[in-house]
Amino acid sequence: VAVDASASMAAEAGDDTGLTRYQRALALIRDAMPEWRKAFEVEILRFDRTVQETPAGGLAASGVPDGVATDLAAAIDGGLSRGRTPSAMLLVSDGIHNSASGEPFSAARRARASSCPIYCVKVGADVAVRDLDLQLAEQEGLTFVRQPYRLLATLSHKNFQGKAVAVSV
Repeated sequence: VAVDASASMAAEAGDDTGLTRYQRALALIRDAMPEWRKAFEVEILRFDRTVQETPAGGLAASGVPDGVATDLAAAIDGGLSRGRTPSAMLLVSDGIHNSASGEPFSAARRARASSCPIYCVKVGADVAVRDLDLQLAEQEGLTFVRQPYRLLATLSHKNFQGKAVAVSV
């Protein structure tokens, strides 16, 4: 089970429960876990740009969703690379893939090639979320005080079509 821990999951679920998307996702998992454990060995992973293992019984204390991006490909690949191929994968997310890296369809094809079906559960109401993602081409650079420095980056967006956006670094 891979649960989205990106900041978009902190938005209200929109289902009149008063819960955030993340809280709703955890509640769904907690409610189903007793039944799942009867038939499967269940491992819970949190993901945003990276995948982190959640300790057994650690769902209640698994933190707040504060990841900077949702990389669905990383979630799928992270589940596939746990040592042995899972018999199935459950992906719980608001479905907003907003990472400049990773291609979810390619990762899904890798899962299919490994005979690992992916089941998806979407949490949260459909809303037009506006999001910006700035990816630096280089992680490190060297410059000197008051000297110009050329910074190469890729700016990706969701729902900013036709809008001007000021970016300060």
